[in-house]
Amino acid sequence: MVNDVGISILREVSEKSVCDINELFKQLTESPCHHNQESLKKLLEQPNFTLAIAINAESRIVGMATLMVNRTLLRMTGFIEDVVVDQSCRGSKLGERLMEFLLFIARGKRAVYVSLTSNPKREAANNLYRKLGFELIGNISESNYYRLYL
Repeated sequence: MVNDVGISILREVSEKSVCDINELFKQLTESPCHHNQESLKKLLEQPNFTLAIAINAESRIVGMATLMVNRTLLRMTGFIEDVVVDQSCRGSKLGERLMEFLLFIARGKRAVYVSLTSNPKREAANNLYRKLGFELIGNISESNYYRLYL
């Protein structure tokens, strides 16, 4: 049941979490990367990296999104990637909850803005980003490029 899904930050890497994340990647892209415990642990050790996860009542990761916040010479900026919700949970506002969670974290890290890209074919995702206030800035390769000033 989707009401039983919690949003949190992945802090500990287990074999099960790696399997769940790799399954989500298969739903995100036609050419998914494959992580193992070591590669995922290295990502989580980065101080500017956040992996938000949605966990259901059976302790399965059913959604995820990543945030990188970096300092440039002028400001702190954020970039969101890897936003995906399991097919069985789509339409349940989990993507919106994950995004709001990451935007809260970005604000806490004093990011001036957050950017992201999305394939135009992912209509629901593009609609969500616009609903959250992201503005379409342009295109990078075949992806829409969005920015939200915080």
